[in-house]
Amino acid sequence: MAVILENKKIASGIFMMKVQGVSDCGKEGQFFMLSVNSPLSTDPLLKRPISIYDSEGDTVTFVYRVVGRGTEILANMKEGDTLDLLGPLGNGFTLYDEDVIIIGGGIGIAPLYKLAREHALKFPDKKRTVYLGFTDETFLLGEFSALSNTEVVYDVGGFVTDKVDFSKGTLVYTCGPEPMMRAVHKLSPIKTIVSTESRMACGVGACLGCTIKTINGNRRVCKDGPVFLGDEVFYE
Repeated sequence: MAVILENKKIASGIFMMKVQGVSDCGKEGQFFMLSVNSPLSTDPLLKRPISIYDSEGDTVTFVYRVVGRGTEILANMKEGDTLDLLGPLGNGFTLYDEDVIIIGGGIGIAPLYKLAREHALKFPDKKRTVYLGFTDETFLLGEFSALSNTEVVYDVGGFVTDKVDFSKGTLVYTCGPEPMMRAVHKLSPIKTIVSTESRMACGVGACLGCTIKTINGNRRVCKDGPVFLGDEVFYE
């Protein structure tokens, strides 16, 4: 059980929640299942999967979009409220000692921040070129821009993939809408690592509800992913 330290709106429909009291905060690219019901109710029954935006000590920060009843309940939680978490879950990103290109779209931008920050801490001499795409309103630009040796390029209302210069790195990380990630994989002449999204019920691979087709057969986003090689997921 974690305690909410902060839960604030940072853009239209986008919230940042910081919770404390987490024994294992996980790594970049992993996620937690967050309970959205009260201790006196089982409605809604299912937890919501939310990726890790950042973590430090026993504190985890989530950035999420309000898209339905569950996330609307999360958005209405206050400082001091308690929250039941399951996680960290998933396989997460692997960091490489290379100049990297990071491409995010929409709420898929959120899990890329911890990736970029950890990469900057571990490989300060390497360059990070971050491309962020937004539908109508930007968020988190300042946070990415504050990272050392990191260039940030963004687009509002268009296709951020049109702005990507793949010569700036030797590896691509991407997370966002599937059409965007497919476009990144198709355009990229270098190795591409993708963080996929899917509706989840259990988060631990038991229900098979988040199964996707890959070149290696059916895989579970929650257990086998959410991070995959682009060649494995976008092979058609």
